[in-house]
Amino acid sequence: MGFYDLQAARDEYRLSCGNGGMNHDLVLTFMDVQTRLIEPICPHFAEYVWRKLLKKEGCVVTAGWPASNEPDLVLKGANKYLQDSIVLMRKLLQKQLLGSKKAAKKGAQVTAVADSNLIGLVYVNEQFDGWRAHCLQILQSIFDEQTSCFSPLMLRYLLN
Repeated sequence: MGFYDLQAARDEYRLSCGNGGMNHDLVLTFMDVQTRLIEPICPHFAEYVWRKLLKKEGCVVTAGWPASNEPDLVLKGANKYLQDSIVLMRKLLQKQLLGSKKAAKKGAQVTAVADSNLIGLVYVNEQFDGWRAHCLQILQSIFDEQTSCFSPLMLRYLLN
């Protein structure tokens, strides 16, 4: 993951936390990883962050490169969906709080709602049922795991 990807991940996390604030330990872990990554480019700044802000012993240059796991693509897709949903919910909330443009032109009062009074529920199905499950079964039957593709002949047959 590159520098800008790491920054984007932090920004997404900050956005999803909203006014609740970010997790302190996770922010420190982010700072640790970021400091190790920028050490070859900005060694003096990295040493400053390592010792003064992170309060770590020794030098960042001897700390080693940060380790990571293979990316979980399913989790990445779920996160993308969740981030898009958060943006949509915030837009809907903003629209509700501000009211329509017509109401604003007529001088309608905008009432502020305290963050503690805002509640959002997200329901997640663990499995599909009915026609959705049937469609997924059909797609699964024509999917070739060796080539990671759908069988073109079967797909053409189903679409005709």
